[in-house]
Amino acid sequence: MRVGAQEQYDSVEIVGEPPFSMRIEGGIFGDTATVGALVNTIPKIIKAQPGLRTVMELPVPSASVALHV
Repeated sequence: MRVGAQEQYDSVEIVGEPPFSMRIEGGIFGDTATVGALVNTIPKIIKAQPGLRTVMELPVPSASVALHV
């Protein structure tokens, strides 16, 4: 999404089998997306070795849900 665009949306397209595409009308506000990535990375950062790390040294952020039965 960019400021001033006629149509505002974010989209994702994955070429593969099966192909996947998604369009989010109105887009996702950048601060919201940044906070989501940060929160979903916390468990992986906690497991990282101590010391200064760069983004390239940390795992890719991903969301997960722990189910307790």
